[in-house]
Formats: sequence, structure tokens, C-alpha cells
Amino acid sequence: MFTIRELLECNSDWKIKAIGIKEIWDICNALRREDKKEIMMSSNRTSYDMCIVDLVVHYEHPVYKITYKDKAVGIGGLYKYRGKGVIWLCFTPEYARHKLSFLRFSKQLLPRLLKAYGVLTNVVWTKNTTHVEYLNWLGATWIKLDDDFSVFELKGDESK
Repeated sequence: MFTIRELLECNSDWKIKAIGIKEIWDICNALRREDKKEIMMSSNRTSYDMCIVDLVVHYEHPVYKITYKDKAVGIGGLYKYRGKGVIWLCFTPEYARHKLSFLRFSKQLLPRLLKAYGVLTNVVWTKNTTHVEYLNWLGATWIKLDDDFSVFELKGDESK
């Protein structure tokens, strides 16, 4: 089975590390406004802090910090559900400074993730154009749910 440790082989400037509650709070509070809005739009919570509480208390999978040269660029997670990899990622403002490098890093990781999970999927708030552009660049296909949300899928060659 795939382990997050394998991701570190791709690029020495990029690191992915499981984190605890304090780092989750710190990074979540530093996220881009669009990512915070997406989190709020996809939850049934009325406060952003309660969304973070849900992540810390109820999410039963590791949460990972993504850094470039020790600067937090994002936070995310990945788990298997009904035979697919459910993946999520939110960015800090630092993402804009390292966008191209992160896209290259993601392209290196994608085949390994697809080999382990077959299909990667989740729901995206389509007004978060940074997420939509990033997923399009990776080759996502889309299923529109409504005016605000779509499901994306990233598939390996054998899953298409």
C-alpha cells in the first residue's frame, strides 16, 4: 500500500508531513480567503473555527502539511472510500509564489497516487478558480452538481 513517505522521493525542496492539532490550527488560520470560503461553503457550519474543530475532532485520517523550503504552502489529506482516493488540499498565500514548482511537483506525484488509489476524487467549490485551474492542469474530469459545486476525478490510464 502507498505511504506518504514515498512522496518525499520526488523533490527535496517539497516536504509532506503529518501534523498535529496546533499546526492544523496555525495553517488553517493562514489559508487563502478563497480556501476558507470553500470550506465554509461545503460545510453546514456558520463559523470557520467550527470547521477547523470538525477537522481536528472528527476527521479520522492523517492531515498533512505541504511545505516548500520549510514554508507552509498547503494542508491536505487523502483516504480511500468506496474504492477511490478522496483527496483534499487547501493553499496558503505562499502557493502563489511557488505555483509552477508545485504544479511540477504534483505532476510527479500524480502517477504514484493513481497507482495506489486508481481514481482520485472530491467535491470542489467551482468559484475557487485556483483549485479548478490546478485540477484542470492535472487532467481532471468534472461532473457538475449545481451552480456552486462539481465533483472532479483524476484517473490513471487503466481507469479511463
